[in-house]
Amino acid sequence: MPGLVPPPKQDRPSRVIARFLGLIVMLAAVATFIWNYTTQNNIELVEVSSVESLRVDPESLISVDGLRIRVVQHADGATPLILLHDVDVGGSVAMGDVATAADGFRALTVDLPGFGLSTRITEPGHHRLTIAGMAEVVGGVVEQLGYRDVVVAGVGFGGWVAADLAVRRPDLVAGLVLVDTDFWAADEWRQRAQRLPIIGPSMTYTYETLGRFSQRVWAPHCAEGGWCPTPQQVVDRDAAARIRNSTKSIHAFWNTPQASLIPSDLDEIRVPTVYVWSTKGPVPRESVDRIIGEVPSISVIQAEAWAAHLEAPATVIDAARVAAGR
Repeated sequence: MPGLVPPPKQDRPSRVIARFLGLIVMLAAVATFIWNYTTQNNIELVEVSSVESLRVDPESLISVDGLRIRVVQHADGATPLILLHDVDVGGSVAMGDVATAADGFRALTVDLPGFGLSTRITEPGHHRLTIAGMAEVVGGVVEQLGYRDVVVAGVGFGGWVAADLAVRRPDLVAGLVLVDTDFWAADEWRQRAQRLPIIGPSMTYTYETLGRFSQRVWAPHCAEGGWCPTPQQVVDRDAAARIRNSTKSIHAFWNTPQASLIPSDLDEIRVPTVYVWSTKGPVPRESVDRIIGEVPSISVIQAEAWAAHLEAPATVIDAARVAAGR
């Protein structure tokens, strides 16, 4: 019929959904840009300190291969006990309770390169950010102190370094303690997120240094009755995190391939080895059984804890005594 106009076409449901999803993606992109920009500005504002400004005892700073390494002696016994921390910007802050419990040992905490009050390394792929590179540095520390036949205790990633040192330098290491070290664990989503382009450093700040979720990552079971940091530990960690380039250093670490002969050479460890397993922690029983099968001379001590070095430090020292043959 002349003069009639066809009714307007109705949008198909799929087209409406596509537009809605497109709007969500656009809003998410804008929010991510704002968050990343704000976070980068925060990093520049808070990471302004230096080790010199913290008035650190100069005798605790050792130079190894051009790096400043913080080494603190906490006890003065006969057998040197080298304590190596897990991945955390505060370095050895969380190892203080183990060092305090180390009766009979000359306990020394070592801040690994890039952590604690040691030199920040901002170049991804740097040799000193690898397991092998860190083991070489720890070996250099032991040599400079004039020690031999040391017991090395490492927590988490520190256990990787300790095991590598035991393989490479059997002339230095007389006993080995591995605390909640999983040689076969896959990276968590936080580590993978830190490798993303553009926003990777912001993810590092948010979860690893001074961002919103960093304290929760550091003490994840505090609200459940697990370890909670003391006010002084919070202050000490905060001071380390405010050193210039802290976020860049942790970000570089997570973007460095951790090339090492460990764990393929675990069967070459010849020193007495004790594994401390926190039964409520992240290391599954399967990994514990696997390391028992890999290391020739190993025993296991269980701790009913999320993190034995934090909640049951005396258990770690008991393991060190076994590794030392006491």
